[in-house]
Amino acid sequence: MIETKTKNKILVSIVILLMGVGAILSYMNEVSKVELTYLKTVKTLTGGSFEPRSSDLDPLIGTPMEDAIPYIRRSSKYYNLPESLYVGIANAESSLKRFKCYNPWGIDTGRGNDPRCYQSWEHAVNGFSQLLKYYYINEGRITPEQLKMKYVGWDNPHWVGNVKAYYDPEIIIKY
Repeated sequence: MIETKTKNKILVSIVILLMGVGAILSYMNEVSKVELTYLKTVKTLTGGSFEPRSSDLDPLIGTPMEDAIPYIRRSSKYYNLPESLYVGIANAESSLKRFKCYNPWGIDTGRGNDPRCYQSWEHAVNGFSQLLKYYYINEGRITPEQLKMKYVGWDNPHWVGNVKAYYDPEIIIKY
């Protein structure tokens, strides 16, 4: 037979455990309500290809990036990425005009602040698309705030706003 003191300790432990589980479930429920509220306000794309708005690449017309438009259109469809994200990140990194080596997205070599040099717009857009798809979007980094934490690597207070000037963060792509 188990002593009364031992039974009481076990009962108290069970009650404390249940209270902790209840608190965790309550917290998770509140988080789910917030997420659900947010998800009700966003456009969702499931499967298929991302359908760009006709004006997504218009900001590139008349800029040094204009020749990149056909490559962005093709890569956007192939990798299922929003065209406006290409423009938004280029805006944050180079204002769509201050860049070298076909690299308006500020991609570095990994050895400091040296920009990665590409040989053509086709090469640059394909490299950027792969980077975005496999190292950001596939990790669930979709909003400018989520992208910034990994892409920028330092606190740039204007980066998110500069991306949002062209990229609609209300779109969630589901894979």
